Amino acid sequence: MLKELKELHSYFEDEKWNVFSYYGNFYIVLLDFTIVIPIKKAMYNTLYKIKLNNDGISKMSIKEIEDLIILKDNLISSQIIIAEKLSAKLNLKEMNILKDITIEITEDCNLRCSYCYGSFGNTRSKTLEENIAKQIVDCIFEYPKLSKNLRINFFGGEPLLKFNLIADIVDYIEEKKNDIAIQYGITTNGTILNDEIIEFFRRYNFYVLVSSDGVKICNDQNRKYKNGNGSFETINKNLISLLRNKIPVKALMILTPYSVRYFSENIKYFDSLGVKSISSNPFYHSSGINISPLRYNSQFEILEYHLKELTKIIIQKLKNNEKFVKYEELHIFVRKILNINNENCPVCMAVFGSSVFIDSQGDFYPCTDFKCSSSKFKIGCIKTGFNFNKINLYMKKMKNTNELIDCKNCLIRNICAGLCLSQHVRINNDYNETYTYYSTICNYKIAIFKAACYLMEKLNSNQIKAFLEYDY
Repeated sequence: MLKELKELHSYFEDEKWNVFSYYGNFYIVLLDFTIVIPIKKAMYNTLYKIKLNNDGISKMSIKEIEDLIILKDNLISSQIIIAEKLSAKLNLKEMNILKDITIEITEDCNLRCSYCYGSFGNTRSKTLEENIAKQIVDCIFEYPKLSKNLRINFFGGEPLLKFNLIADIVDYIEEKKNDIAIQYGITTNGTILNDEIIEFFRRYNFYVLVSSDGVKICNDQNRKYKNGNGSFETINKNLISLLRNKIPVKALMILTPYSVRYFSENIKYFDSLGVKSISSNPFYHSSGINISPLRYNSQFEILEYHLKELTKIIIQKLKNNEKFVKYEELHIFVRKILNINNENCPVCMAVFGSSVFIDSQGDFYPCTDFKCSSSKFKIGCIKTGFNFNKINLYMKKMKNTNELIDCKNCLIRNICAGLCLSQHVRINNDYNETYTYYSTICNYKIAIFKAACYLMEKLNSNQIKAFLEYDY
């Protein structure tokens, strides 16, 4: 037994691990591999004591030691399996192959959303001119490393304020594309729609991302017209029209201290309409307006409760072989825990030159957020072409979560890239600050991670597979 005790001491002293509880369920996580194993409460209490003092192993009963040895063996077996999966590294041959392009049609908007990053459309109202639009398309198709499967998304402001311009751009793209397959998309507030637009979406197989915060009392809190009236009734009507016409729709919710209270209700609302996919972003920075980011533990406790309620619905639906709206972030974390398409990388793929945001003046940025952060992150324009290497001058200060003291014991350190550069600049108003923990984004991710662990524990392997294969 002395030998076993030494091995236990050595293992739990050397490995980076942590434990957490989630509504009466208990787990241990190997941090460097994101191996999650459900454990009983007694084992949780034992491990918690060990975490506080490794010498606690010596004071354990024979039964506790035997159980801990079994857990250690399971963890080691899992490490071997995961290590083999992680041997597939990022394919550097994919560097600078441009796959995803977002074109800003206008900065103008017909709404005045309280949390708008674009000064509510008041001070930003530039619109893409037709001659610049054609130069943008020419520049795209002259790029030497263009993917044969290209995604082109139209963005604003509210891009459908300039629907005729979008139609002209698509016509020009169709003339230029040759053998390149194009998947078109648009990000819209969902307030502008008519038969002509629906037919256009259908003809070119558009994917429509609608920004909506869900049920009326929640959506109309922040998403208002210039006259102060809420936008729910119009968005609801247009969502129904899009779905009836079989246009693929995804909803995007912004989570604020107010809207987080309606999280599960909103998801059930979108599911009842027939929306197949939902995503969410936490409101994480101050825009100089009377809205605070998600900040306090009590707010994240509310989010965790709603996520648990969501997982309970999903579990029941899967057991009944029924489908339910896909919550993208939950799928992402399940895939990360299973090490499917491992994404632990200190930079986003925009920096690798796979995506670009082109604003209404023909300037290029790695993504939308970079334009909103600072013009210093411009990586070219229609006159000079793309210069993806420029962003690397600023990426040098970025650190992987494994290098950050604040992330040392975090449950998701192995599957989280930390703050992206644009988030960091927006939060700190400068990119020269030291990269570190930021409670809103970190706690948001951890809440979803815990829900993903709970979901996986309650499902068998076939049900997890069915969950991951949600395909609408």
